[in-house]
Amino acid sequence: MSCLADQLMEPWPVTGGIDDTLRLIESAIAKMPRMKIIERQHEYLRAEATSLIFRFVDDVEFLIDPGSQQVHFRSASRIGRSDLGANRKRMLKIRELYLACGYHGEKPD
Repeated sequence: MSCLADQLMEPWPVTGGIDDTLRLIESAIAKMPRMKIIERQHEYLRAEATSLIFRFVDDVEFLIDPGSQQVHFRSASRIGRSDLGANRKRMLKIRELYLACGYHGEKPD
């Protein structure tokens, strides 16, 4: 399996409308330590996550695709090649919080 394949994650379902979905993402981010929202536009949200010890900053972005009713996202370190899985763990936790906060459809396995 390639390195890129290890990093891929499925998009999330949209919850309600675009504003509802962004509010749920914001709510999930608010529950995460050392994360802050930097920018919010109509279908886009950007946040930063800062590591505890070395204070490295990671960029976290969300883009809502109204046509497919999916939330696409990425989380990437600004420096270095390996983050020892920190970005993936972060996105799994945000997804868990997002789904718990208000997704009322069928939850993926």
